[in-house]
Amino acid sequence: IGVRLVGSEMCKETEIDALIVEGAENQKYNIYNITGVQTLSGILNTKEINVTALQRGIYLIKIGDNTVKFIKK
Repeated sequence: IGVRLVGSEMCKETEIDALIVEGAENQKYNIYNITGVQTLSGILNTKEINVTALQRGIYLIKIGDNTVKFIKK
């Protein structure tokens, strides 16, 4: 499973708009903030997960047995 960050340039920092997930079609995902609170969840119907609603911070995305950390600036 691969995860890429997609964003747009704003004020010298990259604003993350979406996560691109490859190799995990039709699997459940959960996104947690650094304190362990679940902030988003769903089923991967497409390769893209919109994360614009998330506040700045450190997050973990869990898909199956895989967990990846990402930072929303």
